[in-house]
Amino acid sequence: MFPLVFSAVESIGAESVAHHRIDIVAIFGIIGTLAGTLVGTGATLWIQTTQRRYQDRTRFHERRLNIYADFTGACNVLIGNLDNPATQFDEKLGGVVRTYELVRLVASPPVWAAAMRVHSSILTIIKTRSKVGDEDWVRFNAEMAALCNAIRTELGTATSL
Repeated sequence: MFPLVFSAVESIGAESVAHHRIDIVAIFGIIGTLAGTLVGTGATLWIQTTQRRYQDRTRFHERRLNIYADFTGACNVLIGNLDNPATQFDEKLGGVVRTYELVRLVASPPVWAAAMRVHSSILTIIKTRSKVGDEDWVRFNAEMAALCNAIRTELGTATSL
């Protein structure tokens, strides 16, 4: 039995070596397929990463917008009700402080600087409540306008006050 197997293998082996050459086209085809797979995988990864970044920016943009709106609203409510004796002053001040801290967490440096100036104006007005002059109100309004402009710039809105 072994001689038959060896003779068959020898004859097939001799013929296959003689008839088969290295097929360069097949090798380039395999290399091209592998390269295409790598490029496709890289492109897919890049697209998914870009989409994820855009979605994160969009979600963060909306969150920042809400935080900024809450802060400016809390500031205006506090200042608007400063002379009203029925106002829950501590509650209103707590809203300003809470939203101010959120602004500090998410704001860009220009928005943060403008928010600090608004906060400083509010503290000045609160400390000197009985002696608040027109210049304090003008300063508060100017600082609030500067904050709104900084927020608009950061969020990509061209309109300014």
